[in-house]
Amino acid sequence: MKLTVIYGPPREVDAFEKHYFEIHMPLITTVKGIRWVETSKGLPQTDGSAPAYYRMFEAWFDSPGHMTAVTSTPEWVNVRADSAKLPGGAVTRLIAKLD
Repeated sequence: MKLTVIYGPPREVDAFEKHYFEIHMPLITTVKGIRWVETSKGLPQTDGSAPAYYRMFEAWFDSPGHMTAVTSTPEWVNVRADSAKLPGGAVTRLIAKLD
């Protein structure tokens, strides 16, 4: 299982980056049981146009039950609560089964 969070362009890039790396990602490190975590930043398209997203976060889990157990912890609840504090644009959350 994989959880993907896609962040749209933030209102304030510097404020978003500061909060994301100084507060939000350290909260992620307190969550036990996530198999793999990755964060990435969108780049311009090959034609130079703006990226489809600003930043992306991915977390991998062993199964639906494992994901439910991890995302039910108080630490994960803190992560979700902090998401609302990021000075960003639209947020899209996707859950996918890895093939």
